[in-house]
Amino acid sequence: MSTKNPLWVVDLGQQDYTTTWLMQKKILEAKLQGKIPNVLLLVEHPPTYTRGRQAQRDNEGAFSNNTLLIDVERGGRITWHGPGQMVAYPIIHLPQANIKKFVDILIKVSALSLKEYKIDAFCNQKSTGVWANDLHGCPKKIGFIGLAVKRWITYHGLSLNINNNLEPFKMISPCGLSSEDISSVQQCSSIDVSAEIIKNNFVKFFSEATEQESIQLTPVDIAEKQDLF
Repeated sequence: MSTKNPLWVVDLGQQDYTTTWLMQKKILEAKLQGKIPNVLLLVEHPPTYTRGRQAQRDNEGAFSNNTLLIDVERGGRITWHGPGQMVAYPIIHLPQANIKKFVDILIKVSALSLKEYKIDAFCNQKSTGVWANDLHGCPKKIGFIGLAVKRWITYHGLSLNINNNLEPFKMISPCGLSSEDISSVQQCSSIDVSAEIIKNNFVKFFSEATEQESIQLTPVDIAEKQDLF
């Protein structure tokens, strides 16, 4: 029998941002009350812009009329979510109550998840997140980190551009960067990438890095546990 703490892993598939945001908050409150173990939500959102606490709301770009814009309590500035992007929301008690260390873990886990695609991901002082060189050797940001923390429990998290459309980033200054600084896993690899493989890798390496045992739950499973929330 494993002595590691359990980590509930829930792949929500495609789900709108607001529904997932509300789910995070419910899980957070249950976690604060000690009712449930750590949770990792995985999801793909429809096109949505979100602005974090550091966003400059008077100078963040123009938006398409049919794309949702939501102000949220995470750190960071403005970014985009949409099809072809993996979003991970870890709702966990921070190891050693150290936010910087946890950010480093997310970057390391992302890097390990991409190794088989011959991508050496790294951090960059220019902007916190996951970076990789494109096929021309130019550094590009492919992963975005924006956390919120309540009593040392995290929510919000990381988004990783896998094979999504990059055009929506041209409408904004993503994390204060030029859209030219943004790319995707697919555009940084000469190999066809699989979102499913990357997602599975992320769960594996996240569980290892945080010394937890992953327990896969379906959206139905988590719905049946609503009485805990």
